[in-house]
Amino acid sequence: MEVEIISRETIKPFTSTSPHNRTYNLSFLEQVNPRTYVPVVYFYPKEASETPDFLTGGDKSNQLKKSLSETLAKYYPFAGRIRDRGTIDCNDDGVTFVEARIKNIELSEILEHPKDEVLDLLFTDNLQWNEDSNINVLLAVQVSFFDCGGMAVGICMSHKIADTSTMINFINDWAAVARDNKKCDQYVPSPAFISATVFPRCDLPLSPEAMIEKSNCVTKRFVFDATKIAALKAIVTEKLQNPTRVEAVTAFIHSRAISALRSTSGSSSTQPLSSRR
Repeated sequence: MEVEIISRETIKPFTSTSPHNRTYNLSFLEQVNPRTYVPVVYFYPKEASETPDFLTGGDKSNQLKKSLSETLAKYYPFAGRIRDRGTIDCNDDGVTFVEARIKNIELSEILEHPKDEVLDLLFTDNLQWNEDSNINVLLAVQVSFFDCGGMAVGICMSHKIADTSTMINFINDWAAVARDNKKCDQYVPSPAFISATVFPRCDLPLSPEAMIEKSNCVTKRFVFDATKIAALKAIVTEKLQNPTRVEAVTAFIHSRAISALRSTSGSSSTQPLSSRR
């Protein structure tokens, strides 16, 4: 697999951030978050209905950049820079956008046999799970085009500015604007950046920021085909009306994890975690 970088640029919000929004205060939860980048990648195989006059790679990239700029006008903190441990300077410095060409591999090969060393090439600047405190950009995007006509969009977002829920909301809003090629105001309500009022920040001691300890780990991939998922849903339906596929599979994995914990330690107690929405 070979990656050719076609272009690299900075995308700024479509409209300037107003002076009274130039400082974004981090909440306590964001303060204690490790300064790392959470990665997610979306794959888009070539549509069978695509005709020769369908959007080219360059057209798709331009549409993504334009819609990203408009969406950033709503999510203005994402285009800012970390000022200190408690605030973001919403200075419209922008986000990184890289366009790349993937050679010597088909998109279908990645989907059928995903490998970390291959997936890592779909993110720019090796930001995924990166904890380099010298990197100030809060959001970075790499759009990769395959010779087969497929496309991958790799996104890395700083955990200091967003949790998974916020990240998904941003991506959904960006997708809505890009899909219909309309103005952001027609689709995206202004997000309420009020986490600091719900979880006020604290004057933390000047100690090193939280870091994720890196160690050797084993990665395994389990594939649930349609028949297996249908069977799991049938089991869950006995206690839950019309569960989603995600709910059915998640419930199954959780039950097996608890069973494994009980068999190895004799206890089924788990450590509670907080989940922000």
